[in-house]
Amino acid sequence: MILEYFRNRRSVGWFFGAGLLGLVIIAFVALYFPDFMGDPATAAMRRGVAWVDGDAISASDFLDRYRQVAQQYQQQSGGQFSANLARQLGLPDQVAGDLVRARVLVREAERQGLQVTDAEVGTAIANSPTFQVEGAFIGAAAYLDLLRSARLDPRDFEDSVRSDLLATKLQALVTQSPHVSDFELLDEYRRRNESASLDVWFLSSAARLGGIEVTEAEARARYDEDPGAFERPVERRIRYFTLSEQTMAEEVNVRQREIQRYYDRNLFQYQMGERAEASHILLQPASEADEESTRTLAARLAERARTGEEFAELARTYSADEATAEDGGALGLFGPEEMLPEFSEAVFAMTPGEISNPIRTDYGFHVVRLESLEPAETRELSEVEGEIETRLRREKAAERLNERVLELETLVPGADRLEELTDDLTEGNPLVMIQESEFFGEQDVVFELASAEAAGTAFALEVGEVAGPVRLAAGFAFLEVIEEREPHVPDFDAVRTEVMDQVRNERAMEIARGDADAILAAIAAGETPATDPTPALDWFRGSSLGAAGVLPAAEDAVFDAAPDAMLGPFDAGRGYAVIRVTEVEPYDSAAFEEQKESFRSQMAEEKKARIWNAFLAGIEGRYEIRIDRQALNALIG
Repeated sequence: MILEYFRNRRSVGWFFGAGLLGLVIIAFVALYFPDFMGDPATAAMRRGVAWVDGDAISASDFLDRYRQVAQQYQQQSGGQFSANLARQLGLPDQVAGDLVRARVLVREAERQGLQVTDAEVGTAIANSPTFQVEGAFIGAAAYLDLLRSARLDPRDFEDSVRSDLLATKLQALVTQSPHVSDFELLDEYRRRNESASLDVWFLSSAARLGGIEVTEAEARARYDEDPGAFERPVERRIRYFTLSEQTMAEEVNVRQREIQRYYDRNLFQYQMGERAEASHILLQPASEADEESTRTLAARLAERARTGEEFAELARTYSADEATAEDGGALGLFGPEEMLPEFSEAVFAMTPGEISNPIRTDYGFHVVRLESLEPAETRELSEVEGEIETRLRREKAAERLNERVLELETLVPGADRLEELTDDLTEGNPLVMIQESEFFGEQDVVFELASAEAAGTAFALEVGEVAGPVRLAAGFAFLEVIEEREPHVPDFDAVRTEVMDQVRNERAMEIARGDADAILAAIAAGETPATDPTPALDWFRGSSLGAAGVLPAAEDAVFDAAPDAMLGPFDAGRGYAVIRVTEVEPYDSAAFEEQKESFRSQMAEEKKARIWNAFLAGIEGRYEIRIDRQALNALIG
């Protein structure tokens, strides 16, 4: 164990990032245990949750990492995070994927012959701020006490540190010192620091579709020119049923005592403090020198309102608050905590109908008219009973949905037909129905399910196989592949609408191109175009040109052009763009020389990231990876 290293340690020469070790410690703290473990969870604890080449990732490792992620979500959601929400977000799969990736990296590092010594592990731990006091290692005894308080086995913890160090060494090996030439450096610096101001005309093809008629004869002639252009790839059809909270709502009931209990436990949600309805006029001094004159004007406006002038008209004329000026300065209803303290203090001391003296805040001077004050109140149960019942029904339905999905998932491997999953579902629940899809391709979105994932799942199966669950936008689907159609060219009648749309769009693009040419011709002749351009100020490569979108083909042309040059037309896919260059702001050569080496380092790091991401994308295919999704869901409760 690393304790021997600590006992004999005389110096620390290798620094390990404090953040990583801090997270490792947090990951093991018991912040998000399930309330209980049923049989599936117990089985998962024995057999593991994922495997890399048959090497199991244990349930305890999964829970350790999951608690870390759950804690972060708990903090971000203000305590509203739950196991059901975790499933909806796909967090169990995400955590398992991270663990698999870590295991793959360790395997790959070992395959590359990389090693981490006990001394390196000890140095990394000793240099972590987690185990330091005033810059010095806390000592072996305190180290063990800290691990013990976090319920950590020292060997397991040290193995996790060793794995992290192996992954770090592998990344360093894969991405070591990429070269960035002076030419690359200057070219990229120019790309990121040159800017231009442009006038852009975008001639949309969609706006020119109106009035374009395509006859059936014209469409048929297009089809006959090249029927192969309309060839369909391999397509499949599926039978499917879906489960959602809505379908599960038929199976749950909410009792009156549950509603009462929720109301009693969450009474604070239904207690509303005092609220005010008011309008204001905001005046903002341009500088400190204008402070007194702005205050004086605010006092005059207050007096004018008190003597009968319409407050709303004064707000429309004078208020600098653009969000409320058009509505006569109306702020609506608000509580004291919703406004700046000095504003609320003044307003909630007023009486309805009163107009305030100038109120100074960080925004300027406010003149306020108080419309009404509503006293604090608690909404009665009778007022919110429907809201609570809906909430509890939704929560119960979500729990029931996850239970059902897990139950059905266990039946999928042995199912020969979809009905074997639905027999007990359809009884008493008319919302669960088996339906059939139209034919779709592997890259299509299955229209009936609004899901691209369903298409990918269907094409990973044999005809006749059953699969699921497939995650949908609202719930899950289980499916059976019922038919496959080989690549084929459909007859004209099957694609008539598609052919007509294609011809119509081509003609609209031709019209847009003609209108773009007309703009260029008008400007060349010294005339004013029929349409006005849209300015694009401080435009950089890679940024959008308004409705025309990003036009890579235009970028070099813009920065090679002289002021007032006209460029285009550029095919923007949905129309054509014409560009007038009004100004080009070149890169600052002096700034480049000053920033050259730091920018080279930045580019090298970016190259490393690209190399590493490409490496990660390639290595997982070398290993047999399996994840038990049912076990993941069982473990989180």
